[in-house]
Amino acid sequence: MIGLFRQLIRDIEMYIPGDPWKACDICGFKRRSSEMAKSWDGYIVCADTCLDPKHPSLIPHRLPPDRIMVRESRPEKETFIEVDYVV
Repeated sequence: MIGLFRQLIRDIEMYIPGDPWKACDICGFKRRSSEMAKSWDGYIVCADTCLDPKHPSLIPHRLPPDRIMVRESRPEKETFIEVDYVV
């Protein structure tokens, strides 16, 4: 039993060049860089357990341009009517 534990610790702490340890921003577990992924909101998370896809409702829909062109885009001149009331 103790030999199995030592083998597990040796496998976990084994040096792999170019594959450093990183901590998951969601669960906090330490994993290799090759087992991590960057989520859509910028977190570095476990690729197999903590990675959630971006929900489709967060992606804005683009509307097509208006089909009817506006001829006069300026506002009309305002006309003021002056009325004198005598009370």
